[in-house]
Formats: sequence, structure tokens, C-alpha cells
Amino acid sequence: MKEVQYNDPYEVPVVIQIEEDDAEGIEEIVRFLNDDARLTQNLERKERYHTPYHIEGLEYEGMDYASEMDVASDVADCDEECFIDEWLRKNLTPLQYRRFRLYMGGNSIREVARLEGADYSSVNESIKAARKKLKKIWYGATPL
Repeated sequence: MKEVQYNDPYEVPVVIQIEEDDAEGIEEIVRFLNDDARLTQNLERKERYHTPYHIEGLEYEGMDYASEMDVASDVADCDEECFIDEWLRKNLTPLQYRRFRLYMGGNSIREVARLEGADYSSVNESIKAARKKLKKIWYGATPL
């Protein structure tokens, strides 16, 4: 009889007694299982210490509700977006603001003109004026 130890990642290590005639195959299987257990433990440790999940994120009824962002960065992103939006709203006319937001949202100038029901050239001039105004404010307020 030969003894081989299997290190189960979730249980107490188990010693398996095997017959001499089956030794090679079973040792190879146990070696594979031990390597897999070690890799599983390393992966769990890495996820536990290096994955940015919410503390509130939990597994509920088999579904993982954990967000991949942490709460602080979610709030910071919202604050930053709100700040930028408020800054744009304060420094542009309502028409420039509306057209500039549509343009920055991924629409082309033609699409903005179609959505606004306006001429292409007037939308283009409005967006150019907004960019020029924001550039002047930004570079005038902060040193290069």
C-alpha cells in the first residue's frame, strides 16, 4: 500500500491509500488535483485582494450582484459628470449647450442639425462658437 496526500482547497487534507498496481495513475490524478487546488486557492486569493468589488456586492440566489467598480469611484464619476455639466451649462447659452451636448454625445454635426431641425451651417457655427468660448475660458483660467 502507498499513501498519497490530497490537499482539498475547501476541506482538511486527505490521505489516500492506493494499491501498488494502481499507483502511477492515481498518483498522477492526485498530483493534478493538488495543482488544481493550489491554482484555485491562488485565484481566490487574487480575487479577494485585487478585485475592485463593492463591499455590498453579494451572491444572492445564485446570481452575482457585485459591481466591478467601487462605490467611491461611482460617486466620483457622478460628481465629475455633474460638475462638467454644470460648468458647461453656466458658460454656454442654452442653444449652444444643447447642441454641444448632443455633439459630445457622439452625434455628428449633421445629426445634431437633423435632431434640432436646423440648418447644418448654423449648428456648425454654434458648436464652433461653444468650443471657442470654452477653450478661451479654460486656457484663460488655468496656466499652461
